Amino acid sequence: MNSKQQKQNSRAKKIQVLYVGFQDASHPFLNVKYAIELQQTQRYNVTFMIHEDSKHIPILKENKINLLKLSTTFKYPKSFNNRTFPLHMDFAKFIDPQFYILISYQFESWRMFHHGEFSNSLWHNSIVLRDFLDINEPSYYNSFAGEIYRRFVNLWSIFNKNGYDQRQLVPSINQLIENPSHLFEKPPIKQLRSPDLVLIPGIIGGSIDQMPYSPRIKIIHQKFQQDVSHIQISKEMQTFINQFQHIILVSKGSENDPSTLELYNLNYLAKIRRNYGFIVKISDQSKIGNNTLNEIRSRKNVIIEQIVNQPLLLKHPKTKIFYGAGGISSILECIQHNKIFIIKPLLISFDQQMNCQFIQRNGVGQCLWQDDKQSLINAIVIAEQQNFTNPRLKQLQQQYQMQATDEEDFLYWTDFVTTVGFTHLKQKSIARMTDFNRMGIDIRISISIMIMLLMFILIKIWKRMLNN
Repeated sequence: MNSKQQKQNSRAKKIQVLYVGFQDASHPFLNVKYAIELQQTQRYNVTFMIHEDSKHIPILKENKINLLKLSTTFKYPKSFNNRTFPLHMDFAKFIDPQFYILISYQFESWRMFHHGEFSNSLWHNSIVLRDFLDINEPSYYNSFAGEIYRRFVNLWSIFNKNGYDQRQLVPSINQLIENPSHLFEKPPIKQLRSPDLVLIPGIIGGSIDQMPYSPRIKIIHQKFQQDVSHIQISKEMQTFINQFQHIILVSKGSENDPSTLELYNLNYLAKIRRNYGFIVKISDQSKIGNNTLNEIRSRKNVIIEQIVNQPLLLKHPKTKIFYGAGGISSILECIQHNKIFIIKPLLISFDQQMNCQFIQRNGVGQCLWQDDKQSLINAIVIAEQQNFTNPRLKQLQQQYQMQATDEEDFLYWTDFVTTVGFTHLKQKSIARMTDFNRMGIDIRISISIMIMLLMFILIKIWKRMLNN
Protein backbone atom coordinates (compact mmCIF):
# COMPACT_ATOMS: atom_id res chain seq x y z
CA MET A 1 0.00 0.00 0.00
CA ASN A 2 1.53 3.34 -1.06
CA SER A 3 1.68 6.44 1.17
CA LYS A 4 -1.16 8.15 -0.71
CA GLN A 5 -3.54 5.25 -0.02
CA GLN A 6 -2.48 5.18 3.65
CA LYS A 7 -3.27 8.88 3.96
CA GLN A 8 -6.69 8.34 2.36
CA ASN A 9 -7.47 5.45 4.73
CA SER A 10 -6.39 7.40 7.81
CA ARG A 11 -8.52 10.34 6.68
CA ALA A 12 -11.52 8.04 6.19
CA LYS A 13 -11.23 6.72 9.73
CA LYS A 14 -11.31 10.21 11.21
CA ILE A 15 -14.58 11.83 12.23
CA GLN A 16 -15.49 14.58 9.78
CA VAL A 17 -16.31 17.84 11.58
CA LEU A 18 -17.56 21.10 10.12
CA TYR A 19 -16.54 23.93 12.44
CA VAL A 20 -18.60 27.00 11.58
CA GLY A 21 -16.20 29.73 12.56
CA PHE A 22 -17.75 31.92 9.89
CA GLN A 23 -19.21 34.24 12.50
CA ASP A 24 -15.90 34.62 14.24
CA ALA A 25 -16.26 38.18 15.54
CA SER A 26 -16.88 36.84 19.02
CA HIS A 27 -13.70 35.47 20.62
CA PRO A 28 -12.18 34.43 17.27
CA PHE A 29 -8.92 33.20 18.75
CA LEU A 30 -10.77 30.88 21.13
CA ASN A 31 -12.73 29.40 18.22
CA VAL A 32 -9.51 28.82 16.28
CA LYS A 33 -7.90 27.26 19.35
CA TYR A 34 -10.80 24.79 19.78
CA ALA A 35 -10.60 23.78 16.11
CA ILE A 36 -6.84 23.22 16.37
CA GLU A 37 -7.36 21.12 19.53
CA LEU A 38 -9.74 18.85 17.62
CA GLN A 39 -7.38 18.49 14.66
CA GLN A 40 -4.35 17.75 16.85
CA THR A 41 -6.06 14.79 18.52
CA GLN A 42 -5.75 12.93 15.18
CA ARG A 43 -9.32 11.69 15.73
CA TYR A 44 -11.03 14.44 13.77
CA ASN A 45 -10.72 15.91 10.30
CA VAL A 46 -11.85 19.53 10.67
CA THR A 47 -13.22 21.78 7.96
CA PHE A 48 -13.27 25.36 9.25
CA MET A 49 -15.60 27.93 7.69
CA ILE A 50 -14.06 31.37 7.98
CA HIS A 51 -14.13 34.89 6.53
CA GLU A 52 -12.00 35.11 3.40
CA ASP A 53 -9.99 37.99 4.91
CA SER A 54 -9.56 36.53 8.41
CA LYS A 55 -6.13 36.99 9.99
CA HIS A 56 -6.41 33.49 11.52
CA ILE A 57 -6.12 31.69 8.17
CA PRO A 58 -2.30 31.17 8.37
CA ILE A 59 -2.39 29.39 11.76
CA LEU A 60 -5.27 27.16 10.60
CA LYS A 61 -3.32 26.24 7.47
CA GLU A 62 -0.25 25.57 9.59
CA ASN A 63 -2.26 23.01 11.58
CA LYS A 64 -3.48 21.34 8.36
CA ILE A 65 -7.12 22.31 8.86
CA ASN A 66 -9.29 22.35 5.74
CA LEU A 67 -10.51 25.87 5.03
CA LEU A 68 -13.76 26.99 3.46
CA LYS A 69 -13.36 30.73 2.89
CA LEU A 70 -16.55 32.73 2.47
CA SER A 71 -17.37 36.36 1.85
CA THR A 72 -18.79 38.15 4.88
CA THR A 73 -22.47 38.59 3.93
CA PHE A 74 -24.92 37.47 1.28
CA LYS A 75 -28.03 39.39 0.24
CA TYR A 76 -31.39 38.56 -1.19
CA PRO A 77 -31.38 40.36 -4.54
CA LYS A 78 -34.96 41.64 -4.40
CA SER A 79 -36.83 41.85 -1.12
CA PHE A 80 -36.37 42.68 2.58
CA ASN A 81 -34.50 45.92 1.76
CA ASN A 82 -31.35 43.90 1.03
CA ARG A 83 -31.42 42.32 4.47
CA THR A 84 -28.39 40.04 4.88
CA PHE A 85 -28.60 36.34 5.72
CA PRO A 86 -25.83 33.83 6.44
CA LEU A 87 -25.40 31.37 3.60
CA HIS A 88 -23.56 28.56 5.34
CA MET A 89 -26.70 26.82 6.63
CA ASP A 90 -28.03 26.37 3.10
CA PHE A 91 -25.08 24.59 1.54
CA ALA A 92 -23.52 22.76 4.48
CA LYS A 93 -25.26 19.55 3.42
CA PHE A 94 -22.91 19.33 0.43
CA ILE A 95 -19.93 18.90 2.76
CA ASP A 96 -21.76 16.12 4.62
CA PRO A 97 -19.79 16.05 7.89
CA GLN A 98 -20.70 13.74 10.75
CA PHE A 99 -20.75 16.59 13.29
CA TYR A 100 -21.26 20.33 13.17
CA ILE A 101 -19.74 22.82 15.61
CA LEU A 102 -21.29 26.27 15.41
CA ILE A 103 -20.50 29.66 16.89
CA SER A 104 -23.76 31.31 17.84
CA TYR A 105 -23.27 34.61 19.61
CA GLN A 106 -26.76 35.96 18.91
CA PHE A 107 -28.81 32.99 20.07
CA GLU A 108 -31.92 33.36 22.20
CA SER A 109 -32.01 33.84 25.96
CA TRP A 110 -31.63 30.88 28.33
CA ARG A 111 -35.37 30.12 28.21
CA MET A 112 -35.10 29.42 24.51
CA PHE A 113 -32.32 26.87 25.04
CA HIS A 114 -34.81 24.55 26.71
CA HIS A 115 -37.39 24.56 23.96
CA GLY A 116 -36.00 27.01 21.45
CA GLU A 117 -36.05 26.84 17.69
CA PHE A 118 -32.93 26.24 15.70
CA SER A 119 -33.19 27.59 12.22
CA ASN A 120 -32.36 24.67 9.97
CA SER A 121 -33.07 20.97 9.75
CA LEU A 122 -29.65 20.39 8.17
CA TRP A 123 -27.87 20.61 11.49
CA HIS A 124 -27.98 17.06 12.76
CA ASN A 125 -25.44 16.18 15.46
CA SER A 126 -24.76 19.84 16.15
CA ILE A 127 -22.72 21.31 18.99
CA VAL A 128 -23.34 25.01 19.61
CA LEU A 129 -20.67 27.08 21.33
CA ARG A 130 -22.36 29.91 23.16
CA ASP A 131 -20.84 32.99 24.81
CA PHE A 132 -23.43 33.40 27.55
CA LEU A 133 -26.66 31.92 28.83
CA ASP A 134 -28.91 34.52 30.40
CA ILE A 135 -29.21 37.96 28.86
CA ASN A 136 -32.10 40.32 28.07
CA GLU A 137 -31.21 40.91 24.47
CA PRO A 138 -33.56 42.68 22.05
CA SER A 139 -34.82 40.12 19.57
CA TYR A 140 -37.67 40.01 17.10
CA TYR A 141 -38.32 36.40 18.20
CA ASN A 142 -39.75 37.67 21.48
CA SER A 143 -42.77 39.40 19.93
CA PHE A 144 -45.84 38.25 18.06
CA ALA A 145 -44.82 40.27 15.00
CA GLY A 146 -41.41 38.63 15.20
CA GLU A 147 -42.89 35.12 15.14
CA ILE A 148 -44.92 35.98 12.05
CA TYR A 149 -41.87 37.62 10.44
CA ARG A 150 -39.69 34.57 11.08
CA ARG A 151 -42.24 32.20 9.57
CA PHE A 152 -42.60 34.46 6.54
CA VAL A 153 -38.82 34.46 6.05
CA ASN A 154 -38.78 30.64 6.21
CA LEU A 155 -41.57 30.43 3.63
CA TRP A 156 -39.74 32.93 1.45
CA SER A 157 -36.61 30.78 1.47
CA ILE A 158 -38.65 27.76 0.33
CA PHE A 159 -40.50 29.37 -2.58
CA ASN A 160 -38.00 32.00 -3.73
CA LYS A 161 -36.09 30.21 -6.51
CA ASN A 162 -33.64 33.06 -6.92
CA GLY A 163 -32.44 32.42 -3.39
CA TYR A 164 -29.08 33.98 -2.71
CA ASP A 165 -27.16 35.91 -5.30
CA GLN A 166 -24.80 33.32 -6.74
CA ARG A 167 -22.42 36.00 -8.03
CA GLN A 168 -21.43 36.82 -4.45
CA LEU A 169 -19.96 33.37 -3.84
CA VAL A 170 -16.18 33.31 -3.66
CA PRO A 171 -14.24 30.85 -5.87
CA SER A 172 -13.48 28.45 -3.01
CA ILE A 173 -17.11 27.32 -2.93
CA ASN A 174 -17.11 26.68 -6.68
CA GLN A 175 -14.05 24.50 -6.17
CA LEU A 176 -15.64 22.66 -3.26
CA ILE A 177 -19.00 21.99 -4.92
CA GLU A 178 -18.95 20.66 -8.49
CA ASN A 179 -22.34 22.08 -9.40
CA PRO A 180 -23.20 24.93 -7.02
CA SER A 181 -26.15 26.00 -9.18
CA HIS A 182 -28.49 23.49 -7.52
CA LEU A 183 -28.02 25.51 -4.37
CA PHE A 184 -30.27 28.10 -5.99
CA GLU A 185 -32.54 25.91 -8.07
CA LYS A 186 -34.17 24.37 -5.04
CA PRO A 187 -33.36 25.90 -1.64
CA PRO A 188 -33.64 23.37 1.22
CA ILE A 189 -36.85 23.42 3.23
CA LYS A 190 -36.19 24.92 6.62
CA GLN A 191 -37.59 23.26 9.73
CA LEU A 192 -37.46 24.29 13.35
CA ARG A 193 -35.31 22.22 15.63
CA SER A 194 -33.11 22.56 18.68
CA PRO A 195 -29.33 22.11 18.87
CA ASP A 196 -28.20 18.74 20.21
CA LEU A 197 -25.60 20.10 22.61
CA VAL A 198 -24.88 23.64 23.79
CA LEU A 199 -21.49 24.37 25.37
CA ILE A 200 -21.26 27.64 27.29
CA PRO A 201 -17.94 28.99 28.59
CA GLY A 202 -19.01 30.07 32.09
CA ILE A 203 -17.73 33.10 33.95
CA ILE A 204 -15.63 32.26 36.98
CA GLY A 205 -17.72 32.50 40.12
CA GLY A 206 -20.84 33.56 38.26
CA SER A 207 -24.36 32.48 39.22
CA ILE A 208 -24.68 30.66 35.92
CA ASP A 209 -23.78 27.26 37.43
CA GLN A 210 -26.71 27.46 39.85
CA MET A 211 -29.31 28.09 37.14
CA PRO A 212 -31.67 25.29 36.07
CA TYR A 213 -31.08 24.29 32.46
CA SER A 214 -31.60 21.45 30.03
CA PRO A 215 -29.35 18.32 30.14
CA ARG A 216 -28.10 19.25 26.68
CA ILE A 217 -26.62 22.51 28.00
CA LYS A 218 -23.16 22.07 29.51
CA ILE A 219 -21.02 24.72 31.19
CA ILE A 220 -17.36 24.53 30.23
CA HIS A 221 -14.51 26.57 31.67
CA GLN A 222 -11.82 28.30 29.69
CA LYS A 223 -8.47 26.80 30.63
CA PHE A 224 -6.27 28.61 28.17
CA GLN A 225 -3.58 30.80 29.75
CA GLN A 226 -0.93 32.60 27.76
CA ASP A 227 2.48 31.68 29.12
CA VAL A 228 4.39 34.96 29.51
CA SER A 229 7.13 33.67 31.84
CA HIS A 230 9.67 33.65 28.99
CA ILE A 231 8.70 37.11 27.63
CA GLN A 232 10.33 40.33 28.75
CA ILE A 233 8.83 43.82 28.61
CA SER A 234 10.73 45.99 26.15
CA LYS A 235 13.27 48.47 27.55
CA GLU A 236 11.27 51.40 26.17
CA MET A 237 8.10 50.19 27.89
CA GLN A 238 9.91 49.43 31.16
CA THR A 239 11.46 52.93 31.16
CA PHE A 240 7.98 54.42 30.73
CA ILE A 241 6.52 52.26 33.54
CA ASN A 242 9.33 53.18 35.96
CA GLN A 243 8.38 56.87 35.79
CA PHE A 244 4.96 56.40 37.44
CA GLN A 245 3.47 55.20 40.69
CA HIS A 246 0.64 53.23 39.04
CA ILE A 247 -0.16 52.02 35.52
CA ILE A 248 -3.57 51.87 33.82
CA LEU A 249 -3.71 49.49 30.84
CA VAL A 250 -6.28 50.47 28.19
CA SER A 251 -7.12 47.78 25.64
CA LYS A 252 -10.46 46.77 24.09
CA GLY A 253 -9.27 43.48 22.65
CA SER A 254 -7.62 42.47 19.41
CA GLU A 255 -10.58 43.49 17.24
CA ASN A 256 -11.56 46.90 18.70
CA ASP A 257 -10.10 50.22 19.84
CA PRO A 258 -11.36 52.85 22.30
CA SER A 259 -13.73 55.34 20.67
CA THR A 260 -12.85 59.01 20.19
CA LEU A 261 -15.14 59.90 23.11
CA GLU A 262 -13.47 57.31 25.36
CA LEU A 263 -10.04 58.68 24.47
CA TYR A 264 -11.29 62.22 25.17
CA ASN A 265 -12.30 61.11 28.69
CA LEU A 266 -9.05 59.18 29.20
CA ASN A 267 -7.08 62.21 28.05
CA TYR A 268 -8.82 64.32 30.71
CA LEU A 269 -8.05 61.66 33.35
CA ALA A 270 -4.38 61.60 32.29
CA LYS A 271 -4.32 65.39 32.62
CA ILE A 272 -5.55 65.44 36.25
CA ARG A 273 -3.85 62.19 37.42
CA ARG A 274 -0.22 62.64 36.46
CA ASN A 275 0.98 60.00 38.92
CA TYR A 276 -0.64 57.39 36.63
CA GLY A 277 0.96 56.10 33.47
CA PHE A 278 -1.46 55.12 30.69
CA ILE A 279 -0.63 52.36 28.19
CA VAL A 280 -3.24 52.67 25.43
CA LYS A 281 -3.69 50.14 22.62
CA ILE A 282 -4.90 51.71 19.35
CA SER A 283 -4.44 49.43 16.36
CA ASP A 284 -6.07 51.77 13.80
CA GLN A 285 -5.44 55.44 14.55
CA SER A 286 -7.19 56.59 11.36
CA LYS A 287 -10.58 56.02 13.04
CA ILE A 288 -9.80 58.43 15.90
CA GLY A 289 -10.54 62.16 15.73
CA ASN A 290 -7.34 64.10 14.96
CA ASN A 291 -7.74 66.68 17.75
CA THR A 292 -8.26 64.04 20.45
CA LEU A 293 -5.47 61.84 19.10
CA ASN A 294 -2.96 64.71 18.91
CA GLU A 295 -3.84 65.88 22.41
CA ILE A 296 -3.50 62.46 24.04
CA ARG A 297 -0.22 61.87 22.14
CA SER A 298 1.18 65.05 23.71
CA ARG A 299 0.69 63.70 27.26
CA LYS A 300 3.96 62.61 28.82
CA ASN A 301 2.13 60.02 30.94
CA VAL A 302 0.50 58.32 27.93
CA ILE A 303 2.10 55.84 25.54
CA ILE A 304 0.18 54.55 22.51
CA GLU A 305 0.89 51.04 21.20
CA GLN A 306 -0.47 49.29 18.12
CA ILE A 307 -0.26 45.87 19.82
CA VAL A 308 -0.04 45.04 23.54
CA ASN A 309 0.52 41.78 25.38
CA GLN A 310 -2.28 41.99 27.96
CA PRO A 311 -1.18 39.12 30.26
CA LEU A 312 2.42 40.37 30.29
CA LEU A 313 1.43 43.92 31.28
CA LEU A 314 -1.23 42.75 33.76
CA LYS A 315 1.41 40.61 35.45
CA HIS A 316 3.52 43.71 36.16
CA PRO A 317 3.16 44.82 39.84
CA LYS A 318 2.73 48.48 38.88
CA THR A 319 -0.31 47.75 36.69
CA LYS A 320 -3.27 48.39 38.99
CA ILE A 321 -6.27 48.93 36.69
CA PHE A 322 -7.33 47.42 33.39
CA TYR A 323 -9.73 49.45 31.22
CA GLY A 324 -11.38 47.26 28.60
CA ALA A 325 -14.55 46.12 26.85
CA GLY A 326 -15.31 43.19 29.17
CA GLY A 327 -14.58 40.15 27.02
CA ILE A 328 -14.38 36.83 28.85
CA SER A 329 -10.65 36.38 28.13
CA SER A 330 -9.80 39.81 29.54
CA ILE A 331 -11.88 39.15 32.66
CA LEU A 332 -10.11 35.85 33.27
CA GLU A 333 -6.72 37.53 32.81
CA CYS A 334 -7.68 40.21 35.35
CA ILE A 335 -8.80 37.56 37.83
CA GLN A 336 -5.64 35.53 37.23
CA HIS A 337 -3.40 38.55 37.93
CA ASN A 338 -5.56 40.06 40.69
CA LYS A 339 -6.31 43.37 38.92
CA ILE A 340 -9.26 45.76 39.16
CA PHE A 341 -11.31 45.98 35.95
CA ILE A 342 -13.08 49.07 34.56
CA ILE A 343 -15.41 48.04 31.75
CA LYS A 344 -16.92 50.12 28.96
CA PRO A 345 -18.81 47.41 27.05
CA LEU A 346 -19.55 47.59 23.35
CA LEU A 347 -23.26 48.26 22.83
CA ILE A 348 -23.50 45.47 20.24
CA SER A 349 -21.91 42.85 22.51
CA PHE A 350 -24.43 41.36 24.95
CA ASP A 351 -21.92 39.05 26.62
CA GLN A 352 -19.73 42.04 27.51
CA GLN A 353 -22.70 43.82 29.05
CA MET A 354 -23.48 40.79 31.19
CA ASN A 355 -19.80 40.41 32.16
CA CYS A 356 -19.80 44.07 33.14
CA GLN A 357 -22.70 43.52 35.54
CA PHE A 358 -20.96 40.44 36.95
CA ILE A 359 -17.76 42.40 37.66
CA GLN A 360 -19.58 45.26 39.39
CA ARG A 361 -21.87 42.95 41.38
CA ASN A 362 -18.82 41.15 42.77
CA GLY A 363 -17.13 44.42 43.68
CA VAL A 364 -14.00 43.70 41.63
CA GLY A 365 -14.53 46.46 39.09
CA GLN A 366 -16.82 49.14 37.75
CA CYS A 367 -19.18 49.41 34.77
CA LEU A 368 -19.20 52.62 32.77
CA TRP A 369 -22.70 52.93 31.35
CA GLN A 370 -22.35 56.69 30.80
CA ASP A 371 -19.94 58.32 28.34
CA ASP A 372 -18.82 61.10 30.67
CA LYS A 373 -15.58 62.03 32.40
CA GLN A 374 -17.03 61.97 35.92
CA SER A 375 -18.06 58.30 35.72
CA LEU A 376 -14.48 57.37 34.79
CA ILE A 377 -13.04 59.50 37.61
CA ASN A 378 -15.46 57.94 40.12
CA ALA A 379 -14.39 54.44 39.03
CA ILE A 380 -10.73 55.33 39.67
CA VAL A 381 -11.59 56.79 43.10
CA ILE A 382 -13.43 53.58 44.09
CA ALA A 383 -10.42 51.48 43.01
CA GLU A 384 -8.11 53.69 45.07
CA GLN A 385 -10.37 53.42 48.12
CA GLN A 386 -10.18 49.61 47.80
CA ASN A 387 -6.38 49.87 47.58
CA PHE A 388 -6.62 48.26 44.11
CA THR A 389 -7.70 44.92 45.51
CA ASN A 390 -10.72 43.12 46.93
CA PRO A 391 -11.18 39.93 49.01
CA ARG A 392 -13.66 38.71 46.39
CA LEU A 393 -10.95 39.00 43.72
CA LYS A 394 -8.81 36.52 45.68
CA GLN A 395 -11.77 34.13 45.93
CA LEU A 396 -12.38 34.32 42.18
CA GLN A 397 -8.68 33.67 41.62
CA GLN A 398 -8.91 30.47 43.69
CA GLN A 399 -12.05 29.37 41.82
CA TYR A 400 -10.27 30.00 38.53
CA GLN A 401 -7.39 27.75 39.58
CA MET A 402 -9.79 24.99 40.66
CA GLN A 403 -11.89 25.15 37.50
CA ALA A 404 -8.75 25.01 35.36
CA THR A 405 -8.45 21.36 36.46
CA ASP A 406 -12.00 20.49 35.37
CA GLU A 407 -11.87 17.59 32.89
CA GLU A 408 -15.24 18.39 31.31
CA ASP A 409 -13.98 20.90 28.77
CA PHE A 410 -14.71 21.44 25.08
CA LEU A 411 -12.63 18.47 23.94
CA TYR A 412 -14.17 16.19 26.59
CA TRP A 413 -17.75 16.87 25.47
CA THR A 414 -16.86 16.60 21.79
CA ASP A 415 -15.27 13.20 22.40
CA PHE A 416 -18.22 12.23 24.60
CA VAL A 417 -20.93 12.87 22.01
CA THR A 418 -18.92 11.32 19.17
CA THR A 419 -18.63 8.07 21.15
CA VAL A 420 -21.76 7.98 23.35
CA GLY A 421 -24.12 10.14 21.30
CA PHE A 422 -26.72 12.83 21.96
CA THR A 423 -29.88 10.81 22.52
CA HIS A 424 -29.80 10.61 26.31
CA LEU A 425 -29.29 14.39 26.55
CA LYS A 426 -32.57 15.20 24.85
CA GLN A 427 -35.72 15.84 26.85
CA LYS A 428 -38.54 13.82 25.31
CA SER A 429 -41.25 16.13 26.64
CA ILE A 430 -39.66 19.08 24.85
CA ALA A 431 -39.06 17.11 21.65
CA ARG A 432 -42.81 16.35 21.52
CA MET A 433 -43.81 20.00 21.93
CA THR A 434 -45.65 21.61 19.05
CA ASP A 435 -44.78 24.95 17.51
CA PHE A 436 -47.60 26.51 19.54
CA ASN A 437 -46.21 25.04 22.78
CA ARG A 438 -42.81 26.51 22.05
CA MET A 439 -44.09 30.04 21.70
CA GLY A 440 -43.86 32.45 24.59
CA ILE A 441 -46.96 33.22 26.64
CA ASP A 442 -47.35 36.60 24.90
CA ILE A 443 -47.49 34.84 21.52
CA ARG A 444 -50.07 32.34 22.74
CA ILE A 445 -52.25 35.05 24.26
CA SER A 446 -52.05 37.12 21.06
CA ILE A 447 -53.04 34.16 18.87
CA SER A 448 -55.86 33.22 21.26
CA ILE A 449 -57.20 36.78 21.19
CA MET A 450 -57.08 36.80 17.38
CA ILE A 451 -58.99 33.51 17.23
CA MET A 452 -61.60 34.85 19.67
CA LEU A 453 -61.97 38.07 17.66
CA LEU A 454 -62.36 36.07 14.45
CA MET A 455 -65.04 33.90 16.07
CA PHE A 456 -66.80 37.01 17.38
CA ILE A 457 -66.84 38.58 13.90
CA LEU A 458 -68.10 35.35 12.30
CA ILE A 459 -70.89 35.05 14.87
CA LYS A 460 -71.89 38.69 14.22
CA ILE A 461 -72.00 38.06 10.47
CA TRP A 462 -74.01 34.86 10.97
CA LYS A 463 -76.57 36.65 13.19
CA ARG A 464 -76.99 39.44 10.62
CA MET A 465 -77.58 36.87 7.90
CA LEU A 466 -80.24 35.19 10.04
CA ASN A 467 -81.96 38.51 10.75
CA ASN A 468 -82.01 39.39 7.06
